[in-house]
Amino acid sequence: LLENYFKSLNAANSVDYEVRTGDNLTRIAKKYAVTPGLIQASNFLPSDRIHPGQKLKIMKDRWSIVVNKSQNLLALNAGQSTVRSYRIATGKDRSTPVGAFKIINHLKNPTWYYEGKVVPYGSPDNPLGTRWMGLDKEGYGIHGTSKPEEIGQFATLGCIRMLNADIEPLFDLLPDGTEVTIVD
Repeated sequence: LLENYFKSLNAANSVDYEVRTGDNLTRIAKKYAVTPGLIQASNFLPSDRIHPGQKLKIMKDRWSIVVNKSQNLLALNAGQSTVRSYRIATGKDRSTPVGAFKIINHLKNPTWYYEGKVVPYGSPDNPLGTRWMGLDKEGYGIHGTSKPEEIGQFATLGCIRMLNADIEPLFDLLPDGTEVTIVD
């Protein structure tokens, strides 16, 4: 589904950029407030290697997320359009907060800190999976899972849990500052 969106990039929702000597994906991404992973994915680049004169499309639409707690669905939006929906798990006893938030950090293979315990990545007691995108509400985030059977359920301590295969591409596409709206 994301491939279809990237194939549809045009003058209305992207900017054409010609690679200059000394450019790299990180430098270009900073200029346009996107991620290097987004430039790579949206241009179907097999690696992060680019060369002068190469033409790239840079997405203008801003990503946002809407989490519907009652349906355990996460909608990924580009501008005003929903690009893809994902099944998720949210908090037991309605513990996932409602409101408008922003992604403030990204962690690969996250350690879980809970009630004074430090649970390393890979431990069967660490529920965070392979990725963590922290929200600007302390202690809350969108993360992968070590318990895929709980997707679709009200099973977390309040975070938003996704399949690792779903969150990994989003982790590379969504920059810090991405808006996350959580509704009942």
